[in-house]
Amino acid sequence: MSHHRVKHSYHHGHNLPQAQQVTLTPQNNILISIPSSSTPSWGSMFVIDFREKNCTLHNIILEFQVSALSGLTGGTQHRYTPAWWWFNRIDVVSSQGNVIDSYYPDSNFWIHQLYYKDEDRTFFQSLATPYNESVASNITTRVTLASATNNYYLPLSTFIDQASPVFLSNKDDIQLRVYMNTLASQYQYTTAATSGTATSSILSCNALCRISRMTSEEAGAKATALVKSPFHYRFHELKFQTFSVSSSTTASSFVLSGLIGLVDHFFFVVRTANPTGSQQWTYTQITSWELLDSSSTNIVGGSTLKDGVTRSHLGRLFTESSYLQEPQYLYMYSFSIAPSVSYMTGQNLNTYRFRGNETLKINFASSVSGVQVDVFANCPAILEFSNSQIRKLSV
Repeated sequence: MSHHRVKHSYHHGHNLPQAQQVTLTPQNNILISIPSSSTPSWGSMFVIDFREKNCTLHNIILEFQVSALSGLTGGTQHRYTPAWWWFNRIDVVSSQGNVIDSYYPDSNFWIHQLYYKDEDRTFFQSLATPYNESVASNITTRVTLASATNNYYLPLSTFIDQASPVFLSNKDDIQLRVYMNTLASQYQYTTAATSGTATSSILSCNALCRISRMTSEEAGAKATALVKSPFHYRFHELKFQTFSVSSSTTASSFVLSGLIGLVDHFFFVVRTANPTGSQQWTYTQITSWELLDSSSTNIVGGSTLKDGVTRSHLGRLFTESSYLQEPQYLYMYSFSIAPSVSYMTGQNLNTYRFRGNETLKINFASSVSGVQVDVFANCPAILEFSNSQIRKLSV
């Protein structure tokens, strides 16, 4: 059998194999910086308006410029927490006032730690500053940065990354509503100051947006197509619940009434209630856990899952990095065969439908009290861009 290389001729005289040909619509791929529409400050809400037209939006990074940490006398190693935890919540809101999705520091941080390779994680830490305080140089880095005005970068993982939606007209405008944590919760030290109160100013915040601008012909064609039929994009919306454990106990059960509908994968952690500083990314080790349906059938493997199995074996199956082996006492389970792929692309690679009556049972490594259990789930959803509005459709 003879094998022939398929070639195509071009006006400039080159004959290229078909495998080297990619036909792309001409686009201008650029990074734009959009300043906040209101003044950012600790403990308050500010907004950033995305009003670009005739473009595709691919991802967003928040760029903070923050003053030196001041107002303190004595003490040692005064510093900010990593930028991952500076915000309390970010809502993405359509021009019609609909909340498309909400993002929280924990889930945003975990996505960047679990679903990227370790070299990417190192890059992310250089942007937001490193969190691992068992490495002395990480603390030194943050102390040095906090001693002067500096820029900090917060990568966001949103439906934008999964869907890369098209923005054509005013009805496609979106707004980021950023609810900031207080400075008191995001200020750390090794030895407390002898006097004074920590002060700091957020001088600015810009959204760094990677977009592809369309030609007028392509924008016109898409506008015409939109009149005939809405554009739909698959993405994963975030659902979460928090439970308190106030009395001393070695085991607890929690009904996941807030998780109703299809779930791709979920995470949970146990940590100090109302965490501040490093408590925000320091989690409590457990002995084992299980998830039961209304008939008490275990739906995560059929048997109780132990701490080591979850973080080592399942961690290798479900994640792309060594984060869980640091060790980090974050527990997760995926119904998707490849949660990093399904989350990053929006693809449906298997799900489980929660009814709101599932029970999470946790056996703690020792008696605990004054802790909270935070459960986050990534759930398939559809984003609809029609000729009149943007709206979220549950599936």
